Amino acid sequence: MTPYTSTRVSGALAVKLIPNHYILYAEDDPDDQLFFKEMMDLLCPEITVVFCWHGLELFQYLNLLKVGDYLPSCIVLDINMPMWDGLRTLKEIRKDGLFNDVKIIMFTTSSSKHESQSAITSGAHAFITKPIDYINSEDIMKWFVGLCKEKPRKLERISTNLR
Repeated sequence: MTPYTSTRVSGALAVKLIPNHYILYAEDDPDDQLFFKEMMDLLCPEITVVFCWHGLELFQYLNLLKVGDYLPSCIVLDINMPMWDGLRTLKEIRKDGLFNDVKIIMFTTSSSKHESQSAITSGAHAFITKPIDYINSEDIMKWFVGLCKEKPRKLERISTNLR
C-alpha cells in the first residue's frame, strides 16, 4: 500500500485502505485536527494520521480491522467529545485486551488531576495537556513521532468482545 499523509473516518467505513504506519486520533475540533496533521506532516510525513470525530467512531474503526491489518502505532484521544468521550473510549478499548500493546495517549485541553489519574488507571500510556505555544507543541509532536518509530504490527486475532 502506498502511504498517504492523512485521512478522515466517516462512520468508520473508511477502513478500506488501512495504512501501515498510522496514528488513530479521535478529536472533534477541526482546528486541533489540522494543527496535529500539519505538525506530523512537517516532522514525519511517512506517518498517516487517521482522524475520527469521536470515541465511538474510533472504536468502530478498530472493530472493522481484520486479521492481517496493521494496528495503529498509537491511539490519541481527546477527553471532551460528543457521543463517547475519551475516557469511555479508553475503557472500552482496554476491556478486551486485544489492543493492550497499542499505546493510548490522552491529548486534551483538560489539566484535571482527577481525569489524569482516571486515564492512567484505565490504561492510558500518558495524559498530555495540549500546549498553547508553538515551542512546546513541537516538543510534544516530536514525542508522538518517537512513539511511532517501532515497526508497524499487524492484528493477529479478532476479538469477540468488540464485535
